[in-house]
Amino acid sequence: MFSTSFSPVRARRRRLPVTASLLLFAGVALAGCSDTTGSAGIAANISIVSGSSQSGTVGTAVASPLVVKVTDSHGDAVSGAAVTFASTASGTIGSPTVTTGADGKAQTSFILGPTAGTQIVTATVAGVTTPTSFSFTALVATASAVTAVSGNNQSGAIGAQLAAALVVKAQDLLGTGVAGATINWTTTAGTLGAATTTTAANGQTQNTFTLPGTAGTATITATLNGTQIKTTFTATAN
Repeated sequence: MFSTSFSPVRARRRRLPVTASLLLFAGVALAGCSDTTGSAGIAANISIVSGSSQSGTVGTAVASPLVVKVTDSHGDAVSGAAVTFASTASGTIGSPTVTTGADGKAQTSFILGPTAGTQIVTATVAGVTTPTSFSFTALVATASAVTAVSGNNQSGAIGAQLAAALVVKAQDLLGTGVAGATINWTTTAGTLGAATTTTAANGQTQNTFTLPGTAGTATITATLNGTQIKTTFTATAN
């Protein structure tokens, strides 16, 4: 008859293949979960999303915000990265430092500096050696006012030239001088040195005035060409 006694040795031998299979499975699973890159989630690149190549009058805000995106070495968005924006043309950054959101994006606003021409705003993030740059075109401002700077309320001998020139300034809405503006001069009496003059880089221009041949007060008007924007001077001949 066959023996029905239990053999521990045989049982252990039958379990060995099962144990080995479990260990192998666990090893494969752990290997699949390990991160071999060592750089996931670390800022590696910053790029422009939108807002570059805008134009506007000097001293005014550009229409659209400046938007950048920070990504890691795999191109995935990096949240919580501090992005620093800086202007090279004395422009005004709305928020100089902005933290990226879950989508890796950060944005700010920009007011163009006072100098016409190309203006640059750079965006940098720690750990990324190459910043990204926005480029803007600042346009010459349009004069919206003409003001008397000096030379008003002078007096002198009949027929004499005033001792000081009549100086005016063409300026924009921010009070900044506007270069290249044409000023037309007229008078109720006496003689002007020129019928028209052009403003310099500081927005100023000047004219001479010779008092009339009879005693009395003359009114001199300086008008921005093509507009009704003007200022006046008075001069008295004694």
